Amino acid sequence: MKDGLTARAHVVAGYRRDPIGFAAALAEVTPAPVPPCAALALHAFEVLSATRGVGMSGPRAITLPDVGSVTTVLGLDLTPRDARWVLEMDAAFCSAVAG
Repeated sequence: MKDGLTARAHVVAGYRRDPIGFAAALAEVTPAPVPPCAALALHAFEVLSATRGVGMSGPRAITLPDVGSVTTVLGLDLTPRDARWVLEMDAAFCSAVAG
């Protein structure tokens, strides 16, 4: 860090200043665990994201045929809801990468 302290030192100092506020802030930045019903969709997204193409404008978006292909190749039992979640995760990813 710029002040010469480690990240751990900053975390400890924040906790000592306001333990309750620190716990609330930590809860806000700690991601929630993936619910079991979304595990297959997340797995499909991870596989597709790792194999996606990249163009001059950034990563190529995942398409519905891509989702269908990964379902067939990996033998995943994705529902239409899972496919929609994969496309929504990809839209959020592409939006974040685009800035």
